[in-house]
Amino acid sequence: MYHQPFRHVWRPGPATSYCVEKGFSTTFGEQCDGYARAENGLRTLLGGPWPQPFPDRKRYNLLKAITFEVEENLLQILEDSGLPKPAKVDRSQLKRLEPAYRLTGYRAVYTMTGEEFCPFAGLLDGELPWFLEGAKVFASNSAHRERATQENLILAVAGLRCLLYAQYGPEVDLAIAPRDKEKQGMGYFKAQSLFQVIPPEWEEAEQYAFDPRGELTFENYPF
Repeated sequence: MYHQPFRHVWRPGPATSYCVEKGFSTTFGEQCDGYARAENGLRTLLGGPWPQPFPDRKRYNLLKAITFEVEENLLQILEDSGLPKPAKVDRSQLKRLEPAYRLTGYRAVYTMTGEEFCPFAGLLDGELPWFLEGAKVFASNSAHRERATQENLILAVAGLRCLLYAQYGPEVDLAIAPRDKEKQGMGYFKAQSLFQVIPPEWEEAEQYAFDPRGELTFENYPF
């Protein structure tokens, strides 16, 4: 078991208050805000619990925006861990996260229908159809546009949600929850999130074992 937490790496174990300390991450709020924009964009375009047709251009722009948010998460993880930023972000860079996060084992339940998604299932030996590798901010790519389907949009938001959970655990659930009378939740949504995350199972030796009330030293994960 690990007796000190790694930066940006949640694991089962003690209370997760350490996940929102400055030494653990410098961008928790910004990352939650980016996710909120992505999910709210999906809410707007779906227009309800069941996917509805909406313009190709809006689908494409939203999928690009979610891809950029995933890339920014990756770059922030590496930067806070003391590693140089890669010249470009592609699937090989995302693969670097697998030993720390087990992203391929994460599942996300779409709460409006109960459907379950595994957005990173193809990370190691397949494809991530929702990740627009090499997408440019203003340029339009016809092959990318064809991948901007309703299913891939749902997968993309689910993927970003799982990536956040892999970094911060249940703290993300609280952060993006509606603000209630007890002033819990940051109020990113007026309703509950569209996704409920199911993390992978961790062996006991891979979990955290420390007193979160004690003095913590945040370590860099060897990505």
